[in-house]
Amino acid sequence: RLQMYLRTTAIMVLQTTLTAAATGLHFEFLSTQIDSDRVRAASLMRRRSLVDCELAIKLLERSLARNPDNHDVALECAVALNACMRIKTHSNTLHITRMLDTPEHKK
Repeated sequence: RLQMYLRTTAIMVLQTTLTAAATGLHFEFLSTQIDSDRVRAASLMRRRSLVDCELAIKLLERSLARNPDNHDVALECAVALNACMRIKTHSNTLHITRMLDTPEHKK
């Protein structure tokens, strides 16, 4: 995902630069930037520990607050939230056998 994000960003920067050159416009600063929070969150999500997933959630939520219309960031945040939930609940599995039907587990 990170490679695809960086490749897409590079293509957008190149297209903007070529369009600007063709029309005679000059930009001091291109509006397309690499979001450092997303890059850091992607590296944290590769580790998949609970602490890393929780930190990635905070970074992605901060990135999403800056750009709420970015659906890619929203999806990455949802993936991080899901990973955190699965780690906390031991993969959130459903036990069908009667082995866990003890009075302690029924609470």
